[in-house]
Amino acid sequence: VLTLIGVLGVSYEETAEICDCAVGTVKSRLNRARASVLEFLDESSSQTLVERHDHLAEDHWDRGADRHR
Repeated sequence: VLTLIGVLGVSYEETAEICDCAVGTVKSRLNRARASVLEFLDESSSQTLVERHDHLAEDHWDRGADRHR
């Protein structure tokens, strides 16, 4: 479910059809999958994950700019 919706961009309805289950079940499974990923990454919320990504991306670009000076 996470791959279908989060990576491939398949709709909830299409995912439900593929998985042969109700749309509500798809939403529930997606919520649990997202929570599992956050737990695996030791994040308290998806917002902290986004903030960490943004910080790392900025740091990466800053270091790249320093190399070219």
